[in-house]
Amino acid sequence: MNLSDKIKLLEKEYNNGNMVKAEVMVKELISEDSTLPHLHNSYGMILDKLEKIDDAIASYKKAIKLNPAYFEVYFNMGQLFMRNRMAEKAIPNYKKTLELKPDFVEGYIALGNALKYLKKFKEAIFNFRKVVELKPDFPGGHIVLGAALQENSQLNEAIPHLKKFGVASKARALECLYSIKDISGYNKFLLELSKSQPLNLRAATISAYASHQLDIENIYPFCKNPLDYISITNIESDLKPLSFDDFYKEVLSFDEFWEKSGKVTNKAYKTHGNIFDNKTKCILKLKEIILDQIEKYKQKFSKNKDYIITYWPKSFHLYGWHVRYLKLGKQNDHIHPDGWISGGFYIKIPKKKKNNEGAIRFDLHGFNYPVLNKNKKIPHVEYVPKEGDFCLFPSSLFHRTIPCASDEERHMIAFDIRPKN
Repeated sequence: MNLSDKIKLLEKEYNNGNMVKAEVMVKELISEDSTLPHLHNSYGMILDKLEKIDDAIASYKKAIKLNPAYFEVYFNMGQLFMRNRMAEKAIPNYKKTLELKPDFVEGYIALGNALKYLKKFKEAIFNFRKVVELKPDFPGGHIVLGAALQENSQLNEAIPHLKKFGVASKARALECLYSIKDISGYNKFLLELSKSQPLNLRAATISAYASHQLDIENIYPFCKNPLDYISITNIESDLKPLSFDDFYKEVLSFDEFWEKSGKVTNKAYKTHGNIFDNKTKCILKLKEIILDQIEKYKQKFSKNKDYIITYWPKSFHLYGWHVRYLKLGKQNDHIHPDGWISGGFYIKIPKKKKNNEGAIRFDLHGFNYPVLNKNKKIPHVEYVPKEGDFCLFPSSLFHRTIPCASDEERHMIAFDIRPKN
């Protein structure tokens, strides 16, 4: 077998996700010929997937030494740094990528995202504009530019870009129209989305809030009154013969990472990937209980006419993660736009806490939506969970947690029911 065929086999293993096998293959190829920069780049990509970060960087640097004009290596190294929330280190690599290949659209998007992560919106917007200039009909360019303009409060300018393409971006356009008090434009576009994208969760989120603030009917059909769809129960008896301690020990055995960004999760560790890929006794038991509770939830609301029930996914998969909160750990307000129904199972709650510390709060308000009617109290539901409590709610509903000053850790498993395409 010649080198070209061996490289094709390597690429096949990589694309199929067989990283351990791919690592063995690329090391053999490099031992045969260590002068090929492509192999060192491939090795870096494989090591990155295996989360061998330092080794991946070293491999990328070898590729660059062999070919200083290899722009893809700089881009891959930038992506590695961004995945590990090191935007400051990613940016020089993206800039070098674009120096070597000035028409590389993905490079401008990546650089813009890194700058936006650091809240350098003016520079981010400059790079996103380059994408639109280079490829005017590329949906991704308008989506990232519109989002950055919105986040930088350039709402009027953001709207035409956000309206063009996408799902979340069109919901963002709705948010902008509401925020600039173009109520006529908001109502017109909401009616349009109600027909063209009736399952757009972010549109459901703003429509529920805006209808309350504006005293108008919520015409968006997905979930008109999301607070009515909160369900809380305790599943301790269903866990038997397993105990909370069994769950506690098991979840601590899974790989976790420190959530650095602080955008949603603060002062907490989260597990990598989908926790339900683990075929351990506690996770398998919890999965069985969740699927049973989901069916009961569906039956509980079966007479409701909202699309969250009448368009219930024919097939879905369960995606979850463990969160380990430290002192003052919390979640900021957020939704789960990839989900349909979201939920949480509480494994360990601090015993020394005050008042509503550790509570989960469900709210119509979030994302810094403007309060246009300050005379109206915005409805919310706040609940202080106990160990064994289990909650389900629409993925379109804002929720956040109240920090706890106790030195004791809080442990819970969050999850989404995600429709299969």
